[in-house]
Amino acid sequence: MPVAPRGSLDRRRFLAASAGAALTAAALPGCASSVDSGSGAKGAKETLTIMDVAWEKKDQQKVEQELGMNLDIVTYDITKLNAMLAGNNPPDVVRGIGATDVPYFAARDLMTDLDSYFAKSDVLKPSDLAPANDVWRYDSETKKQGTGPRYGMAKDYSQDCMFWYRTDLFEAAELELPSDTEPLSCDEWLDLGKRLVKRRLGKVKVYGLSAGTLGGPLTTFMWMTASAGGSLFADDLATVDFSSPEALKALQWYLDYAKADIGPSVVNPNPDGWDWPTYQANRMAMATDGYWFGGTIGGDAKIAEVSRFAPAPQLGSHRVSPASAAPATGSPRRPRTRTPPGSTSSTTSPASSPRTARPPAGASPP
Repeated sequence: MPVAPRGSLDRRRFLAASAGAALTAAALPGCASSVDSGSGAKGAKETLTIMDVAWEKKDQQKVEQELGMNLDIVTYDITKLNAMLAGNNPPDVVRGIGATDVPYFAARDLMTDLDSYFAKSDVLKPSDLAPANDVWRYDSETKKQGTGPRYGMAKDYSQDCMFWYRTDLFEAAELELPSDTEPLSCDEWLDLGKRLVKRRLGKVKVYGLSAGTLGGPLTTFMWMTASAGGSLFADDLATVDFSSPEALKALQWYLDYAKADIGPSVVNPNPDGWDWPTYQANRMAMATDGYWFGGTIGGDAKIAEVSRFAPAPQLGSHRVSPASAAPATGSPRRPRTRTPPGSTSSTTSPASSPRTARPPAGASPP
C-alpha cells in the first residue's frame, strides 16, 4: 500500500525539529542555568553555544524565547570541534553520531556524563528512553559501548540498512517486487541493481541501487560483516580487523558493487549529494535509507504512491537491521590538559567543572 502522506521532512522542517529538540534543555535541571553569560551584567541573558547545522532565524528565535537565553549556533565541523576542544573552549552542546562519536570522545574524557541531570529531572528518565539511546552510553573502565554513563540522547533513530524502492521502475523492468517481510540476500540485491540500472551512451542515467548507508562505507561494512556472523571491531572497540572471512566477504561485495557501476560509491559519488533528489527525479530504483526517509517520501504524493520499504538484505545467515546513527546531542567537557582528541593517549585528564553542564539539544538532517 502507498506510504501515508506525512509532513515533508525537507531541510526546513528538519531544522524546525532541531530547534524544538533544544527545548529538552529545560527538562534537565541545572543544565541551561549553569551556562555563563560572560557579560557580568546582572540580569543579562545567558548564551548557549550549539554546534549543529545552520538554523533558520525564526527557529532560533523561537527557541531563544522559550529558553530565555541567547543561542550561538556554530556550524558543525569536526576539525573545528577538535580545535575548540584542544583550545579548552568547546561548545556547550554538539550534535553527533552516537555509534562512532561516543567511543572516540568519551574514551578521552571529552564528553559530559549526563546521568546526574537525568536523575534530577522530573520530565526525562532513562527508563523512558528507547534502547537505541544506549549507543550514547560508554563504560570507560571496560571500554564497552552500550553500558555505563549516558553522554547524549538520541533525537531519532531507524533501521538505516533497510531500503526503499520504486515499484514503477521495477514494473518497467518486469521484475518481481521484493518481499516486505523476508530479506533478500546481498547477492540477490546486487543482481536486482544490475537489472534496474539504465545507461545511455555509456553513462548511468538511472541508478539501479544506492547501497551507501547513513554513516558511509564503514557502516555498510560493519552491517554486512555482522550479517555474515563476524565483527569489524574487537570487544573493547580498540582495534579494527578487516582480515576476517566475514569482513573480507563484505569488502568483496562492496568492490563488486562499485565495479558494476550501478549506483553511487566512493569512486563515483552521487552529484546530488544524497539519495532523495535522485530518487524523486525517477533516477534511482533502490535507496538504502532508513524509516526516516519515509518522511520525505510522504511529502510527495506521486512518489509515495510508488514507494515501498523492504528489510535489510543479508550477507550471511544472521539477520540484522541496525540503526547506524541514532543522531543526538551530547555535551563536551573542558580538559585540563591541551591534549587534542586526535592524540594517541587513551584519555585526557579529568575535566574542570566550569561550563560542563550541558543540555541535550538540536539535531541535524543526514
